[in-house]
Amino acid sequence: MALRLSDVQSVPFLGTNVAFIKAEFTETSKGFSYAVFTVETSTRDYVDNFLSNTMAGETPILRWRLGFGTPGGAATWMMPQDYIIQSYGAVREGIGNQSGYFVKIKTADQLWAINRIKRTTARQGSVSDIVQQIADFYKLAAVIEPTKVTGGYVQSFQSDYRFILERLVPRAVNAQKRGNYQFYVRDGTLHFHTIDFQASLKEFSYYDSPGTKLVQIDKTQDNVEIGSAGVRNVVIDPYTGDASEILASPQNTLRLANTAPDVENLGGAELNLMSSLGTNRLPDAQAINSNMFESSGIQSYNLQLTVPKTIYFRANDIVRMVIQPKAGATPLWNGLYHTSQVVYIVDKSSITASVDLHRGEYSSSGDSFAALAQVDQTAIQPQRAAGGQDPNLVSVVSSVLTKGSGNTVSRSRLLDTQNPADALSPNTSL
Repeated sequence: MALRLSDVQSVPFLGTNVAFIKAEFTETSKGFSYAVFTVETSTRDYVDNFLSNTMAGETPILRWRLGFGTPGGAATWMMPQDYIIQSYGAVREGIGNQSGYFVKIKTADQLWAINRIKRTTARQGSVSDIVQQIADFYKLAAVIEPTKVTGGYVQSFQSDYRFILERLVPRAVNAQKRGNYQFYVRDGTLHFHTIDFQASLKEFSYYDSPGTKLVQIDKTQDNVEIGSAGVRNVVIDPYTGDASEILASPQNTLRLANTAPDVENLGGAELNLMSSLGTNRLPDAQAINSNMFESSGIQSYNLQLTVPKTIYFRANDIVRMVIQPKAGATPLWNGLYHTSQVVYIVDKSSITASVDLHRGEYSSSGDSFAALAQVDQTAIQPQRAAGGQDPNLVSVVSSVLTKGSGNTVSRSRLLDTQNPADALSPNTSL
């Protein structure tokens, strides 16, 4: 860890007078990521002078990286991260000359930095071009997927971060008419694209990983109210007085498994919107519909995975989960998932990953639960194939190389299953 004083100069953050206690790193695929560090100082000067003066600057930056070592001496590291210090709190410890502080420091990535400045301006062009212009303004490397929708957008007393997240993300649709664009910074590079445009494809075997915990959550019914059963937009055209109805299409979504729940057959359960056409006309309303439908549906089936001794997962990974190997059948929860969030907790020399995975479909090979099959009721496969488009896995595994990420990656193919138990005694570092 180091405090960056300039582009060419930094000062070590940890040392003889500062001891690391704990860190929590939360990385997300939509919005800014953040990290919280807890340290202990043996002198008051570190907080009263050094840290306080650093915080008085325009943009105090803490550079850090996360890694661990194996018994053989090899080390695995993430790329160095430059996070902005948002705030810190210090509790005095000790008396007199021997006193110091117990300090908690909250930091966030570059997206938080661009959320500080509000502006009012009119922007014109495709959604992706506008995002590129904002990335260029902040001199951020970017991976941006071209969008179809073009129009004029007024940014009124709004930060660039909020403008992208609240105005542009809901209107971003790619050449295949799919939305659900992810918006995040990873290793210093701004990302704005669909899930499978740029991702790392990984595999994880739960049954072969001691110490791992897994929670399976089915939210197919809960998500009906946010649009998973369909999105209907009743549009009024103020120029002509005409009204029309737009329905989101399941074919314009990404599917990660082969069977869909039946909630789309619930007549009248669609999420209803009312809108008035502006200068951006009908494509604007269609894009909003498509995004709301896909972003709600993909949250139907969730896995909460807890893995010790690993830094294997990153936000926006596509992970092939092997939960229950079974010859001749495909368990419902096996298969591909999107990683929406990863939390790493480092407690002195131990590290634990909490991973949130989700998708909108489940896997099925046509098997039925025998007791229900006897009364002509299917449990595993309600004879309805999932609509939508399969991810192009060939493109996914090469995306970090062909579309650019701003950093070097260790692998460009489907990764072998990683067993966290291989790292028995990690020496965790920051």
